[in-house]
Amino acid sequence: MAPPVIGILGTGGVGKTTISALLSIAFCYSARDDDLIVVVDADVTEGLLTKVLLGPHRGPDFVDLLAGRVSLDRVLLEPSLPITTSRSRGTLPSLRSLRVIPGAHSKSAEVRSMDLEVMSSSLRSLRESLWESKVALVLVDFPPGDPQIADYTTALSTWIDGAIAVVSPSRRRIVSTAYACKVLRERGVRLLGVILNKFSPEQPFDEYGNRWEEVVERYFKTKPFVLTKDPELEMVMTQDAIPAEKLASFKVVRDLSKYSARLFEEIKEIGVSEGAPQLDQDAGRLMDLGALDSTLKDLFSGDLSQRVGQAPAFDHRQEPPNPRQTRRSKRGHNGLISKVVARLSGRDFRVRYPEGRVAWVRRSVLRDALEMAGMHQSVIEQYLQSGEVDLSEIPPAELPAWRFALLASGLDWIEEGGL
Repeated sequence: MAPPVIGILGTGGVGKTTISALLSIAFCYSARDDDLIVVVDADVTEGLLTKVLLGPHRGPDFVDLLAGRVSLDRVLLEPSLPITTSRSRGTLPSLRSLRVIPGAHSKSAEVRSMDLEVMSSSLRSLRESLWESKVALVLVDFPPGDPQIADYTTALSTWIDGAIAVVSPSRRRIVSTAYACKVLRERGVRLLGVILNKFSPEQPFDEYGNRWEEVVERYFKTKPFVLTKDPELEMVMTQDAIPAEKLASFKVVRDLSKYSARLFEEIKEIGVSEGAPQLDQDAGRLMDLGALDSTLKDLFSGDLSQRVGQAPAFDHRQEPPNPRQTRRSKRGHNGLISKVVARLSGRDFRVRYPEGRVAWVRRSVLRDALEMAGMHQSVIEQYLQSGEVDLSEIPPAELPAWRFALLASGLDWIEEGGL
């Protein structure tokens, strides 16, 4: 049977690559002696996993494999961890079942020029080659996100069978990663677990007084596994290295070892397919965690909400303004045509911006996104029943939720009267 392919996802700065490296090592100790585990450095923006597990690498890489320039055996390499006492690198006996497909951190331009279908086809062929090489499990260290490599990220998303999300105590990072995982789950990718990394016991609460573990559970609908900050590990990672003789001394490694055995058992239960169904254009954009995270940077700040209107803070006990009543008299023939065209395309909710532009979006997508942004269910229902919203009329306190919902919907803008 083809090996399950597991993606490790997260935005930049959450420790995703460190977790990828440590999980690949931990899984080797959980696996049978004859199980071959492969970890793929698919992060073309940095290639840190390659530096950690192989050291300096100048040979063929993952992009060469996708482009068909080399065969799998040319890039299936044994790990080589630094051994500080001897100032060299080597492979621990238990890690001889681990293989690394190195990344290509200097080939992002080539990835941008590659066709989505070509990459998807190459990945399907790679799955077959991995099976023929008797590989039992594949881990993929995803890129944190870059709008210019959206097709590449989408191709990877259609390849995986399961996902492990890595987040840190940051609401915007939690939200953006949770939404991407939700899209994947809707397409048959199983969410195996969520790791809350870099947790500080001295700062356990978010800005609203909620525990970070509860925030993660709220957005992901599952309890996270919590890893506290390990200053010693963070210090050695500044040198892109994990000394082999110090592995057991790191608290993160000891904690992760308790979690990895359960994860490994869950992975073995995954039903392997030919990859997740092909994503549509809008969903593909949602896989671009970096672009989504960048846009969300100021989403939860008070300043952003003041840009449109100066209404008082919204009380959830009040009814939200009903744009259907305030705009009904202003609708004309062009509005009716726009509505019909939008509904024919599957978008049945109208969003009006203060400068006059209008966007149409699916209610089902809006509902999920508004829930993830923290809006109360009763308030969401009142908005959706109205069939439209005018952003110049909603209270500032609700704008962050709406901005996230519209962003997550991957909207195409429609100018008023343009149809």
